[in-house]
Amino acid sequence: GSSYAAPQVAGIAALLTQQYKQQFAQLPNAALLKAILFNTARDLGNAGPDYMYGFGKPDAFRAVKSISNQQYFENTVNHQSIQTHSFSSPANTHQLKVTLSWTDIEGSPLAQKSIVNNLDLKLVTPTGDTVLPWKLNPQSPKIIALHGIDNINTNEQITIDNPLEGNYTIVVKGTDVPFGPQAYAVAYLTQERKIEITHPNGGEIIDAGNNIIRWYGNGIDSLSLIEFSSDNGANWQT
Repeated sequence: GSSYAAPQVAGIAALLTQQYKQQFAQLPNAALLKAILFNTARDLGNAGPDYMYGFGKPDAFRAVKSISNQQYFENTVNHQSIQTHSFSSPANTHQLKVTLSWTDIEGSPLAQKSIVNNLDLKLVTPTGDTVLPWKLNPQSPKIIALHGIDNINTNEQITIDNPLEGNYTIVVKGTDVPFGPQAYAVAYLTQERKIEITHPNGGEIIDAGNNIIRWYGNGIDSLSLIEFSSDNGANWQT
């Protein structure tokens, strides 16, 4: 439940803050931490966000790499204005993800809507197609997420499986920003299609006996061979 998830996510956020401070000699914005955490999480349950697993299982390693590789943008947007950001998706990409987050100003407890400054996200593909973010229906929480315009959340995410190689354009619109400019962060991820060993991944000291090898397939669903060496590469076992 949330009692276990909260300290785990807080610990990962602390590690990301440390990585950012070591790299840039300043503290990151909260919106950037949110965008990276959501964007690098491993999806669970139904495709896209859902009310059981949220954005998925946190992946601290991918999150740290997103900071070190600077796979994000930060800017501000005013009412009815637009900001664009571009990045490239290489060949052999299993999944492309883009997440927009912002820290909204405080709202009135009497307001019908909790959100005050409303931003919107869309992604333009190399062929000119427009992809909208995942959108859940709070009135029907069991229904899977569909693509559409989200006017109630301060975090919006787009995923594309097996994306085309080429340049993509992130579009952030200040749909309704009565108190601007509104600062935001948008993170992107292009996950290569390859087997990724997560434990052990080199340099660990492991007790003798039975140990578990863990990995992510990242779109590889065919039979694969994993080899390991316990003597610095002199001999290998499958």
